[in-house]
Amino acid sequence: IARHIHCLLAATKVAQTTNSDYIHFEMEDDDSAFYLTTMEPEKVAIMDGKIAQYVSKFGTADGFSITFMKSEKPAMPEGKYQLGIFVVEKRAYADDGHKTEDMMDESDLKVVASAKFLEERSAEVQQYYQSLINEAMSGRNAVVKVLDPPAHMVEKVGAKMVQLAAYDVERSGKAYISEVNECFRSNDITPKRFYVDTFANGIIVYTCFFDPSSCTEDKLGQLAQTLRYVCHFKHNPKKSALVWDLVLKNLITPEHAIFLITAAKFIFSFFPKETEEYLALAEYFKNDPSKKS
Repeated sequence: IARHIHCLLAATKVAQTTNSDYIHFEMEDDDSAFYLTTMEPEKVAIMDGKIAQYVSKFGTADGFSITFMKSEKPAMPEGKYQLGIFVVEKRAYADDGHKTEDMMDESDLKVVASAKFLEERSAEVQQYYQSLINEAMSGRNAVVKVLDPPAHMVEKVGAKMVQLAAYDVERSGKAYISEVNECFRSNDITPKRFYVDTFANGIIVYTCFFDPSSCTEDKLGQLAQTLRYVCHFKHNPKKSALVWDLVLKNLITPEHAIFLITAAKFIFSFFPKETEEYLALAEYFKNDPSKKS
């Protein structure tokens, strides 16, 4: 904690020296990382990319956790933006006797979770995760729940908890951090804090807490609807990213995006393509146009 405070003080001094209210800092070790930034959307997006790149370096047998917390007030006395911190930790799974590829059908939390996760979470909290994992394993699809958390888990009455369970089947270390934060930005809603935990069966869980003043039932419902499709988000320019940008701008629904992308793939698959013979003939005439007559 002292190290993190020193980072904040150093970053604040730099911001004051440069006459800017933009504060940022990043510190990466082999097994952990610490990121700090003011909550400007474009700056958070940059930090998301760095976090995603960092966790992608972990091996297929490695788990990780991400903790995010946001300040109540702006980082600077006259600033506009709050301060956000991200803490990333590499974690070993509790059952080291099994290879992660053998865990694909395992749903027991005590088997697929990291040892540190089981130490930190109470039996009551673990039950929330177990229920979510069971549902995700049953449907083999992303699951999103909007819940009323117990009073002792939140600071304010009326706070809401949103949980997302998604799959990283290939164990690529994909955290969906950029995609999830895109959902927050597009729906104009940011959690007070969230926790990301990976499990040996390929499931990654986001647990997000929202203050009552920053969310409405309609906003949370719209956010949940968008989060259900977070695994399908693409960032390939001129391809499906163009469609998902429309979702994030709230111009079309996620269901519309899935339909459009599926229809495009279907049409491309069945659209007549040039044969090898046709391409050879076209090249022949291209080299000698006089033969066309």
